[in-house]
Amino acid sequence: MILSADPAPEMRAIAEASAATGPAFDARDMRFFAREIRARVGILLPESKAALVFRRLAPRVRALGFAEYRSILADAESPEWEQVVAAPFVPAQFLKRES
Repeated sequence: MILSADPAPEMRAIAEASAATGPAFDARDMRFFAREIRARVGILLPESKAALVFRRLAPRVRALGFAEYRSILADAESPEWEQVVAAPFVPAQFLKRES
């Protein structure tokens, strides 16, 4: 298992901070993203990467107006998938597309 059943203090802090600014990002969301990214592209995201995943995904989730993080991946064929998979690993300036 990538995340323990009892979230680490860092994960609790992320969940509390995210709840104040928009959809909450919690251990359940991190497990979901870790599982989906591992299954689809083979990248392992340990619990220690939760803050990185949250910081990279939060602006996109807010911009799209989603009520929860997992909504961004509801459609497996969504163009958002490329952004979600790349977000934790690619510097942000490379994710911006030219108009």
